[in-house]
Amino acid sequence: MNDRQLKQLLKQHKQEIRDNGFSSKVMHHLPDRQPVPVLVWIFATIGTLLFIVISGIQRTTDMIILMMEKAPWWTLPVVSTAMVSIFLVGFFFHERKTSVSLILK
Repeated sequence: MNDRQLKQLLKQHKQEIRDNGFSSKVMHHLPDRQPVPVLVWIFATIGTLLFIVISGIQRTTDMIILMMEKAPWWTLPVVSTAMVSIFLVGFFFHERKTSVSLILK
């Protein structure tokens, strides 16, 4: 059986399932969005201002240029791929954990 035949079979035997208000109940039980505390914004602003005051941008770019001059050519693609992979694994783990906790409530 190929994809076309499978799609045709599923289309022929399609059954509609009534919602009976299930979707609205689920939406009603979802937690409200929590606002970001003011203290977080205060510390983020202070940290950003301190970074600018101590010439953090210039120091950071100088350090990146120095590392790029001394590092082998393959370092940049390997490090960038590793960083993206770590981010994606963390994101999907968080999403899975969040989805499971919403289902179990």
